[in-house]
Formats: sequence, structure tokens, C-alpha cells
Amino acid sequence: MIASDIIYAGAAVGEKHDTGTYHPLGTSSTVDRFAGFAVEKSDNSAGVASAKNVKVVQSGRVRLSVVDVTATTNIGATVWATDDNVFTITYAAGAVSIGQIV
Repeated sequence: MIASDIIYAGAAVGEKHDTGTYHPLGTSSTVDRFAGFAVEKSDNSAGVASAKNVKVVQSGRVRLSVVDVTATTNIGATVWATDDNVFTITYAAGAVSIGQIV
């Protein structure tokens, strides 16, 4: 994972496109890739890049609170992460696509 950061259990995790290191989403740019959700907390606040590993779930379905969703009318809509724990169906600059409403 990246240097000087903490990834909390359940947080959306991104992968830096240039280094392959993981970080909490929301500290990324749109060119970073969604890597999954953290299984447990990983504290690298005092470490250098790649000093710690983080376990992530990379596939499957999750239940999330998503802003702007109304019942079944949003099935198939793209879900965007604007932070490691903030999700919406309305695109915002810097947001990363993490999947679709099912």
C-alpha cells in the first residue's frame, strides 16, 4: 500500500496506475483503478510505500449506501466512489467507477 496512510476495514480501495500500490479511494485520480474493498484495517501511517499489504475482496456483490438511488429505477446505473466510503450514481470530477446497481 502507499506510504503514510491507513486503509480501514470495508473501505473502497484504489490501485495507483503508476506504482501498483493500493490506497483509499478519494486520494486518487480518475486514471486509478478500483481494486476492491478492504477486508481488514491496514495501518501504514508510519511506513514507506509497499511496507504493508492490504487484503481486499476483488469481486462479488456488496451492500452499500449509495446517494441518489431510488428503488428499482436505478438498476444498472454506474456507482461512483468519491471517497473510500462515499458512493453515488451522479458522476463527480475525480470519482472512480466501482460497479453497477443490481
